[in-house]
Amino acid sequence: MAYEHESNLTGAYDRSPQFPLWDSVLNREGKIGQAAEMVEAQTILQRKIRSIGNLVARDGDRVEGADIIIDVAAQTVTLIAGKLYVAGRVLDAPAAVLTDVPMTGAVHIGVRLLKTYVTELEEPALLGLMPGSLSEGEAGAARVVFALAWGFSGDGGEGDLYSVYLLKDGVAIDQTPPPNLTGINAQLAIYDFDANGNYIVSGCSVSALGKDGADQVFSIAEGVANIKGQKRTRYAALRHRETESFDLFRIPTEVHTFGTNPTIVTLNHGPIATIREVLVEKEVTDTVVRGGTPNGSDALVNTGVTSILEVNQGATTYATPADYTKAGDLVSWAAGGAEPATGSSYTVKYRYLGIVSATDITATTITVAGGVNGGQIQVDYDFKLPRVDVLGLDSDGNSVYLKGVSSRTNALPTVPADVLPLALVENIWTGTPNVTNIGVRAYTMAKIDRMYNSLVDALDLIALERLQRDIDSREPISKNGVFVDPFTSDRYRDEGEAQTAAVFGGLLRLAIDPTFHAVNLPGVTLLNWTEEVAVEQALATRCTKINPYQNFTPLPASMTINPPVDYWTESATEWASDSAAALSSPVVITTSRSTTGRTTTTTTTTQKETIESSTREERLSYLRQISLQFTIHGFGAGENLTKLEFDGIDVNPGGLSADGAGQIVNSFTVPANVPAGAKGLVAEGAGGSKAAAIFVGQGTIDIETLRRVVTTTVQQTSVTAPRETGGVGGGGGGNGGSRSDPLAQTFTLTEGRHIAGVNLKVCLVGDPDNPIVLELVEVANGIPTVNVIAQAFYDMNAAVIGQWTEIRFPYPIWLAGGIEYAFVVKTNDGNHSIRPPSSATSMPTCSSRSPRSPIRSASCCRRRTPSPGRRTRTRTSASSWLRLNSRRRPRPSMSAPSRSPT
Repeated sequence: MAYEHESNLTGAYDRSPQFPLWDSVLNREGKIGQAAEMVEAQTILQRKIRSIGNLVARDGDRVEGADIIIDVAAQTVTLIAGKLYVAGRVLDAPAAVLTDVPMTGAVHIGVRLLKTYVTELEEPALLGLMPGSLSEGEAGAARVVFALAWGFSGDGGEGDLYSVYLLKDGVAIDQTPPPNLTGINAQLAIYDFDANGNYIVSGCSVSALGKDGADQVFSIAEGVANIKGQKRTRYAALRHRETESFDLFRIPTEVHTFGTNPTIVTLNHGPIATIREVLVEKEVTDTVVRGGTPNGSDALVNTGVTSILEVNQGATTYATPADYTKAGDLVSWAAGGAEPATGSSYTVKYRYLGIVSATDITATTITVAGGVNGGQIQVDYDFKLPRVDVLGLDSDGNSVYLKGVSSRTNALPTVPADVLPLALVENIWTGTPNVTNIGVRAYTMAKIDRMYNSLVDALDLIALERLQRDIDSREPISKNGVFVDPFTSDRYRDEGEAQTAAVFGGLLRLAIDPTFHAVNLPGVTLLNWTEEVAVEQALATRCTKINPYQNFTPLPASMTINPPVDYWTESATEWASDSAAALSSPVVITTSRSTTGRTTTTTTTTQKETIESSTREERLSYLRQISLQFTIHGFGAGENLTKLEFDGIDVNPGGLSADGAGQIVNSFTVPANVPAGAKGLVAEGAGGSKAAAIFVGQGTIDIETLRRVVTTTVQQTSVTAPRETGGVGGGGGGNGGSRSDPLAQTFTLTEGRHIAGVNLKVCLVGDPDNPIVLELVEVANGIPTVNVIAQAFYDMNAAVIGQWTEIRFPYPIWLAGGIEYAFVVKTNDGNHSIRPPSSATSMPTCSSRSPRSPIRSASCCRRRTPSPGRRTRTRTSASSWLRLNSRRRPRPSMSAPSRSPT
């Protein structure tokens, strides 16, 4: 048959290897069972276990023990007993000694999986045990036994070798102690690498050992390093051999001056690789025969003539340039003066460049002979360009040598992200290269604390030194009864007298006493904008109640504080110069904005530095006792305010009740000794209504330290606060913790947009005096959370059945693309209804949840549904009852950019 088991035991079959998609064995009543089915059930189960185990570990991972001891001289490897993960199992690895292990190059040390089959022939205990049964004493199923045997690559053993250690030139690359599970390490590696990069934990210093043959040898000390988040441990030093190779640069002509004969010439560049040619200036006297052409030229014996020293014929000496001139390698008589007779001989003493051989060539010098003292030496040679390389470790713990760019300016190589640089290797090709250890090392908190204390001590010493220098540089300001003040600072003013003038910039001016006025805008100020539909689904087939379970828990109210933030700066000084200078001098203004989740922080720093001025800024401990106005929306008509707490302190003025619209407007003074920071304001009504908001306040003080800087920092923070819990029940969406049977819908924008609101189709109105609440919330794992981004109330008196009902947020909210959000619709009315699609339209509807219902809201809103006529795609399936509107500023011939509220 074609399905015999790999054991080749008689009667054993297994079809599952040929059918890898089989997931389980399903036994049926009335059908005859097969032994092969039991084998296949086990094989399928083992396959599943192995796939799960491979997520955590890799074949060959050490779970316990299995340490390695290497004897390079004896070429033996000793393995300690331990436990290893192999083929989806944790198996015992016996102790072993491997001999004749190569100690050069890369060698894998690992285990082989030995599989044996035990039948009743080898083990009688497998015979049937039940007395009196048909199976008594009869043969049954065989058993499979797994065992591990140590080996190494190239040992000739049979079967697959699961690598445990990698030896490189007799050194184990990674000896990280167990448990060392690859899958778990990979998950931890992401966080370690993102936060810390590659770094050395201990050891791993590099030293150059010198040249061995054609190789430069380096030693990497034992140690621990984290590379790409993976911990690599070595208990022995690792040697790295790198074949020396260099690039040449040719100097075609380098000129020097000949000295004594012979002379040693030190070349400008080195080390010298090749001497191509050496020319030296020689001096000779040759006899020349005058040619037959009057005023012509006569050729000299040698070429490369540099100069003619003298020309003689008997007792006659000819002069230059009256009689002759040098024309290349010729004596020219074209000057028209005296010249030798045609055919007569005369002598010429001249210098020329001749080729000589260099001797005693070193890295930077050569020795030449045959030249004339003071003459030229021209050298054509090649020298070795210096190069700076990097020696490091890769993510597997192997040594990596990164070559730089050969250049006279020492260009460093680029280090990949998966390599930990250990040292810079400066190759100057004259011997052992210079090594500079540059590895980034991990610092414990104890080391950081010592460095911090050292820095504090250094700053104290600097402060004392500055004080001493200031004392030494002081001069009397009054000489011969004349008072001199340069009006550059308040240094020479009498601190015992009240000062009403301002001194700065070399002038004495009238002081300016600034008065600050708080400007509280009625709301968020926006640029001009128009609406456009961002997401739309026009289909609607069913009318669904918003609150089908009749949960009448009061909806959470909303509350605003004016002002919502309070940042101020105080100046510890008695002079008027600071304020006057701040108003009279140019300023430097920088603005930064950051958005994180639901919080947008805009910081504007205005700084004017006067001549020789500086300050020390400290945080104030408590909030200012200022008046804060609060406005509450959403209380019941006439509902009494029973609780108003600021940071847990009762600030309820008493006797406050909501008007007919459910609104309360009043104010309170910030209590004394409230620590600075973000503080919650919580309100509760007699009818169970709740509201919450956050106030942020922080003050700073500028303290003069010899010199002064006036710094004004204004910081505006927009905070959307989670609200107090408003009741029990309800599903995933809610207003700040309220879970009162909402309908919820998740969605995802394809690009970031400012969302102005949502249009819903109302199909039934209950009591029109009961509003509905629409909330925009964050989503976690597909479930709407209680973190409210924006909230809007809608008066149902204005609702028109069957038409789009426009619900708008107080101002457009920026939503990033690619992030899942949700809308949550709530009401206290039991009959208010809207139109989501029914199952007949192939779009699942969303279910709300009562305290008794097991269905979570928005749990059905996870599939994508195509929407006719929709331009943008969004992950919303039940969106036929929604139209998502975004804001757009009109701009000619351009798509509208998204802008945040101002």
